[in-house]
Amino acid sequence: MRNSSEDETQREIFSSLKRFLSFRERTEYEVRTHLQKKGFTPEDIECAITELKEREIINDSRFAQLFVSDSIKLLRKGPVRVRRELESLGLNREKIEGLLGQETVQQEFERVLREEIRKSTTKSGITPDERRKLVNKFLRKGFEYERIRANLNELIES
Repeated sequence: MRNSSEDETQREIFSSLKRFLSFRERTEYEVRTHLQKKGFTPEDIECAITELKEREIINDSRFAQLFVSDSIKLLRKGPVRVRRELESLGLNREKIEGLLGQETVQQEFERVLREEIRKSTTKSGITPDERRKLVNKFLRKGFEYERIRANLNELIES
């Protein structure tokens, strides 16, 4: 049974989280870090996290799926960059690999890379310097070198 001071602390926590959670989905790690910075005790944070999970306000699996989908479709990022960003948001490496390893996700990465390469090149071919710049551009976006090279070669040969 919680006492009134614990209830007041939980109200403070949820008040603090109201704005933080209103902009976008958050991971458990992000919420925990936010509350630690605000100076709440580990016990109070744990209690709040449990309640947020029970109410489905935070759900790392849902977050990861939305993040991957948006990263691919809207931001046109590759798997290397998406993996690194998910890790920095505190998600479990096994969960990340499971999600990124799904065949449909891999196909989506491949489709986006092909579209981006086609948009960045002309039918008349590309010079070695243009090729190097394209490779670097797609490496920065988080695509693997072998995938970039294979898709560029396929485009040049066709």
